[in-house]
Parts: sequence; C-alpha cells; structure tokens
Amino acid sequence: MRNRPNGPRRYEDQFLEAARDDDFIGVQTYTRTRMGAGGPSAPNRAFP
Repeated sequence: MRNRPNGPRRYEDQFLEAARDDDFIGVQTYTRTRMGAGGPSAPNRAFP
C-alpha cells in the first residue's frame, strides 16, 4: 500500500496496513444535523 498508482499514501493507509492480517476492521462514521428552534436547519456554509 505504500505506492499507490494514483499518488502518495493516504492517512488511513497506516491503519489498513496495521490490520492487514486481521479478519475485522471497524469503521466509524460521523454526521451532524444542525438544530434550530423549529427543528433541523440548513447547513451554515461558514462551518463546513
């Protein structure tokens, strides 16, 4: 995984290499929903 055909190593490559011989990889994803007084509100472009 050191030399990718499309460019340099990605940050997550180090974790994939560490888990190379394992049979499980855990993945966490994060989302957020902005809430206003009336419920969910539109994203604020100032805070990506």
